[in-house]
Amino acid sequence: MMEAYNLSWIKDAFSQSYSFFVQGNVIGEFFDKPFTGSKKAFLFGARYIFETEGVFRKHINIINLETGSIIGKISFSLFLPQAVISLKETNYLWKPDGWFSYIKWSIYKNETNRILNIEKRKEGNIFVIDENIPLLLVCGLLIRNRYYRSNNV
Repeated sequence: MMEAYNLSWIKDAFSQSYSFFVQGNVIGEFFDKPFTGSKKAFLFGARYIFETEGVFRKHINIINLETGSIIGKISFSLFLPQAVISLKETNYLWKPDGWFSYIKWSIYKNETNRILNIEKRKEGNIFVIDENIPLLLVCGLLIRNRYYRSNNV
């Protein structure tokens, strides 16, 4: 069982990247440049790339750059502002907390158990009790930014 810890993140004004911290030390970054087919992140020394696939950009593969293997997938709903994150054989549901909100959002495990609740757009702090949470946070930020940029939320 892993030891729980606090993880914080910040996105500076006009920046296209998020920085992640544990006890004040940088443990990762997420580079979310608009209008590119892939996004990059690193967390705790692991490197990931998020590559868009499919017609109308409906899927994003999550790839571990060390192994080159696809470790997950983000699938977007055609009609609702929500997405399913498939990671390590578990499905998580991302959805905004409010119909027209893009700032507040949550991620649910098995559609009913809320494991992430984010209330700010550019900074935050979460208590990590599951090893997937940091990567899910990056996925959630990517999804939120995609809906914000396309005005779907």
